[in-house]
Amino acid sequence: MHSDASPTTMDMSTINNTIMNSSLGALEYIASQLLNDCLPSNYISSLKSDQDKIDTLHACLIIYILTATEIVPCSFQLRASLATLNGRDTIAIAGTGSDKTYVYSFHIYFSQTPS
Repeated sequence: MHSDASPTTMDMSTINNTIMNSSLGALEYIASQLLNDCLPSNYISSLKSDQDKIDTLHACLIIYILTATEIVPCSFQLRASLATLNGRDTIAIAGTGSDKTYVYSFHIYFSQTPS
């Protein structure tokens, strides 16, 4: 019997669940392998809270996958996203085309994703 499914194919729900339920150590490893030089490592290492690091890595990995490996959020997007996720008011001032929309997309995505 022939199967059309590739053994390495995963649906977005499985990928999302894997990322959202991974430990900090696992997320750091996955991100370093997938994102390599694109990962804003200096910003992530500057975060004091493990939960902020986890949220930041979630955002980086999910956006990277949802954009078909085209986009990794930059530091200003992640900083503003964390503030929003942590319940702080946020104003993002950046030029046209700087992807400010991602800041608010993260919040919408994560607020609708079951923990």
